[in-house]
Amino acid sequence: INQVDNIQLKVSNQAEYQQKARMAAIQDAREKAASLATGFEKKLGDVWQINYRQMHVQPVLMRSMAMDSKEGANSYQDSTMIIRDQVDVIYKLK
Repeated sequence: INQVDNIQLKVSNQAEYQQKARMAAIQDAREKAASLATGFEKKLGDVWQINYRQMHVQPVLMRSMAMDSKEGANSYQDSTMIIRDQVDVIYKLK
């Protein structure tokens, strides 16, 4: 075999990790909004609008680093997968 095409790397429990990423994005949005509100001497009110964008899983490819070493010149290594989520929240201020 000289070449392999169309390889798709997946994580077996993607829904679980996607849920964790989503909850982390929500918590991050809440913390940043609270910090900004405090800076303006306000408090967070109710949520006014939520925009949610699910990001795709991205493998972190290590091939370019492997090509730098003589032993790894013909190898492919995938060390990690990145799962991202994004939530944009608009709060009312009190």
